[in-house]
Amino acid sequence: MSTCLFIGSVGNRQYYEEVLKEIALQKLENHVTIIPGLPHESRDLINAYKAADCFILPSLHELSGMAVLEAWLPGCRCSRETGSPSPPHRTREERPALRS
Repeated sequence: MSTCLFIGSVGNRQYYEEVLKEIALQKLENHVTIIPGLPHESRDLINAYKAADCFILPSLHELSGMAVLEAWLPGCRCSRETGSPSPPHRTREERPALRS
């Protein structure tokens, strides 16, 4: 089984604790690592990008530009989901269909 590494600040401590419990419940402690944030200039962050098979940013809230560039620069393959919400002034019928 592969290893999944999450790096990022913890904005919601309660959610973070729930994620840790679910990891334990599913017996994934040896396959999931969470590092609650590293400075952008950290050598450890750069090395994590270099060692990664890919970088995925599924966030609807974080700006993708900087994070994707940080991952791409050391040579990491990158992906970002584009299914972000449509602007609120559009009706449901006016919103473009999500593509896979």
